[in-house]
Amino acid sequence: MYEHFSADYDDVFKAAEFKNLDDVESFGRRFRKVSLQLQDNECNKVVGRMTICASHAFAGDDLCFYDAIVKKVQHKEHSFESGEEECLCNFILNWQHGPNVGNLTSATVENICLIQHTTGIDPKVASFLKKSRDKIEMAYIITQLPKVGMEPKHKEYSHEMYSTSSINLFVAYVIVLPHLCL
Repeated sequence: MYEHFSADYDDVFKAAEFKNLDDVESFGRRFRKVSLQLQDNECNKVVGRMTICASHAFAGDDLCFYDAIVKKVQHKEHSFESGEEECLCNFILNWQHGPNVGNLTSATVENICLIQHTTGIDPKVASFLKKSRDKIEMAYIITQLPKVGMEPKHKEYSHEMYSTSSINLFVAYVIVLPHLCL
């Protein structure tokens, strides 16, 4: 759901709508790893040839973030006038995406986010991807369970029934298997 936009702009995805694991993985690649805003006292973490996430301002408060490669850091003495450290350094960026793609521009600390390579994507997206994978894997496992030839009690039920022992075997397999793989 996008803030300040009508529902017409919302993209809704349901875990059950993915057909296979490739669809789930392809969807997951649409999301970038978590990026953290560079703080004034952290400018020394940014070095040449580093890929960062940089903000680009459009009209008004509209900010978008794109990948850029740091070409150079112009270090300047920090200010402490307001009692807090203020970074005055300039970062020369080569934009990899967005309206400045291929251009060199100058940015300041408030425009820079560090891509967190040790963390994954947003936890809500990761949870959604896990649920989607689990649904696909469960559907596959169920198709592999031994089937018992039982006639359905009602005509509207046309699927084959599984024996309780098959499902119990499946549950035991799922519980025991992780311990065997350690």
